Amino acid sequence: MILAVILNVSLVLSSDCFRTGCSGEVCSDLDLASICIYRPQFECYRAATCERQANGRCGWTQTEELQRCLENAQNGPTVAEDINGYE
Repeated sequence: MILAVILNVSLVLSSDCFRTGCSGEVCSDLDLASICIYRPQFECYRAATCERQANGRCGWTQTEELQRCLENAQNGPTVAEDINGYE
């Protein structure tokens, strides 16, 4: 019961969106943990805008630049392929 009260207070106090997660790949109004892996797509979020979206939730603002970066990162080599020289 006490945990629920603390969680509700935390939700009320956190109104600004910010980068969180191990690699800064999550946009949220809560301090969230994520698994600490690296994906090339995470670099795209460094220049992206984390803000409250039209639906009221925090999220990455989808610009042409972000979408293009994510597509390029997804189509590129994986970290293992890059390290081992596979294509």
